[in-house]
Amino acid sequence: MPGKNETQVIGERELTTTRIFDAPREFVFKAWTDPAHVAKWWGPDGFTTTIEKMDLRPGGEWLLVMHGPDGKDYKNKSVFKEVSAPARLVYDHISGPRFLSTVAFDDLDGRTKVTMTMVFESADLLKRTLKEFAADEGAKQTLGRLEAHTHRMSWIGPAAGKNSELYMTRVFDAPRSLVFEAWSKPEHMPRWFAPKGLTMPGFHMDFREGGSVSMTMQMPDGTRSEGEGTYDRIIPQELIAWTSALKFQDPPLIVVSTVRFVELGGKTLLCAHQLYLDSGNPEGALEGWNSSLGNLSEILRESRG
Repeated sequence: MPGKNETQVIGERELTTTRIFDAPREFVFKAWTDPAHVAKWWGPDGFTTTIEKMDLRPGGEWLLVMHGPDGKDYKNKSVFKEVSAPARLVYDHISGPRFLSTVAFDDLDGRTKVTMTMVFESADLLKRTLKEFAADEGAKQTLGRLEAHTHRMSWIGPAAGKNSELYMTRVFDAPRSLVFEAWSKPEHMPRWFAPKGLTMPGFHMDFREGGSVSMTMQMPDGTRSEGEGTYDRIIPQELIAWTSALKFQDPPLIVVSTVRFVELGGKTLLCAHQLYLDSGNPEGALEGWNSSLGNLSEILRESRG
């Protein structure tokens, strides 16, 4: 079940913690390997973390300081032994307590199973770590904080060639059926899809695989930009994928977009990914996404009273 930790001692030296995340593997792996993200979730509840160095390659050092709620600082040093994106990390924690950690990221069709294994130098060291630092509970809380972070993250990264990618998650306080409907009904999308300050004087949607979608957005100064696309894949309540040609430049900018909808016990996690072919401005697109999804959040809140 997503969000549930399972921690167990295996043999005399091994502590293993498993959690299923309501987030795609790319998001979870990125959150674990980008220092800007790691600093926002690493450590048990009440801790904050400063990342001093994170050289993500075999032989690279990972230096961090955990700041405890008691005011104490805990310095940590690890050395990466294996980095296999986005499936596996292995690092040697050498600052004490000494252990070898393996983290596996398994794709579960849009969700992610994380298995974190720590093999300690001795059975006695594992026992002392469990007693003095409550390592089992700390691992559970740390993975809980990681999942919470994957529900509110975004980033822009390079892809092959001149391509670039945008990733974003957002949690809506509304059932998945309502959020999906807001994306799939022509009477709903024009109400929220245009970022704040823009209007949408033209919109057409033929919501089916192979169907077309087109829109015209207008700036406050009257400038208009057009885009058209085709729905490539639709899984009701779960996924919408489409390819767009944005005509504000010549030749048009080609963008491949995928949006996943994950049920979160009455709420909905939206996971968006866009691939910009050859060129584009993901920074501007991220700003637009934030504005549009903010509009959607307001509309969903109003619809629920």
